[in-house]
Amino acid sequence: DHGITLFDTADVYGGSNSEVFLGKALGSKRSDIMIATKFGMAMGQDAL
Repeated sequence: DHGITLFDTADVYGGSNSEVFLGKALGSKRSDIMIATKFGMAMGQDAL
């Protein structure tokens, strides 16, 4: 409603539920917005 069309999120935001929260908040306006997301991978000896 205020012209914001880009949302930047990540899988670890909101207790790993950010995409769910964002989807519910956007409702029927999903086709009007762009979502940027990212993910990471643990690094180091004990990562895998």
